[in-house]
Amino acid sequence: MKYILDGYNIIRSSYLKKADKYSSETGQIKFFSLIQSYRREHLTLFFIIVFDGVGNLTGSKGIKIIYSGDISADEKIVDIISQNDENEKYIIVSDDRQIQEGAKIFGCKYMGVQSFIKLVENIKSQKTEKTDYFNKKHIELSKIKKELGTYYEKKF
Repeated sequence: MKYILDGYNIIRSSYLKKADKYSSETGQIKFFSLIQSYRREHLTLFFIIVFDGVGNLTGSKGIKIIYSGDISADEKIVDIISQNDENEKYIIVSDDRQIQEGAKIFGCKYMGVQSFIKLVENIKSQKTEKTDYFNKKHIELSKIKKELGTYYEKKF
């Protein structure tokens, strides 16, 4: 599956807007890091992140960064899907109606920003839950070892 992400629309419609207040580059980096984390858990996915204007951020394996230049990111996304033969494989992520309408017209699926953020954030919470579980188990095992050591020291 391939995702085309409306970069600034996602950043400014989510908790990531806090990072964007410092600078647009800070918001981009934080968003890119979130996508990288999700991508590590889903190696078959491919992401295209489209930002307005120009910038210096480069992609990584499975993540392509496109800056729209003189046109808006919305127009760039519609251009990308209008020139593609495999639109049924794309999910467009944006709350922008123009992009959602373009996605419908060209046969792409689309997803709202909050649904997408919940999806990618779910990986973080699952990792935290696993880490907490293993930390608790490690502590329990340490207590058991200590009790057994104390018990056997008294016996012998």
